[in-house]
Amino acid sequence: MIGITFLLGWMFIVILIPPDPHKRLKHPEKYDPFEAAGEIKDIDPIIYKAIFAVETSSGTDIGECYVINRLDQRGKDFLLLICGENGLDPYKERGGDWGEIGLYHFLPETWLIDAEDGNGDGRRNHHDLADCLLAVGNYLNRHGYQYDVWEAVRRFNGNDKKSWDYMRKVKAKAIELGYKARSWNLAKNSAQVSMKLERFLL
Repeated sequence: MIGITFLLGWMFIVILIPPDPHKRLKHPEKYDPFEAAGEIKDIDPIIYKAIFAVETSSGTDIGECYVINRLDQRGKDFLLLICGENGLDPYKERGGDWGEIGLYHFLPETWLIDAEDGNGDGRRNHHDLADCLLAVGNYLNRHGYQYDVWEAVRRFNGNDKKSWDYMRKVKAKAIELGYKARSWNLAKNSAQVSMKLERFLL
């Protein structure tokens, strides 16, 4: 009886522990990809959602411009590399007015720097949400997110005067979505405890 109770107790603990965030990111039909990417890159999921909303209306408006006509030769070369990796026609690729591409409106050069395969298909696709979330996380962390959230967000739009307006829009959207400066830290600590317990069980 004691053995059965002990076994059931361990089973109960295992059930409570969510799968590894990398695994969850590959299954958006079951798990929240923003939460999973947040754990992987140490980014508040609400920040991901706010940028997504401001950049492309959460993926519903990626732009109508043929981006190859908006890029200089260097940008076109990067676009060719990206489209080649994903089997896409660069002449049919649409995006923003400045040649931005994909769900989060990355410039081609920046995408190649920060892109990462999030869904495990071996490609870095700017139209795939999992891939984009890891790329956004890489970009924000590369620009000091862990030290100054809003400065990193501002830099996501460049480093000119317009970037300040962009930052304010993202911040307003984040607050609207329920952003609190300490909320992710508390969630992150809980997630770290769960991950340590999972490793202990394995």
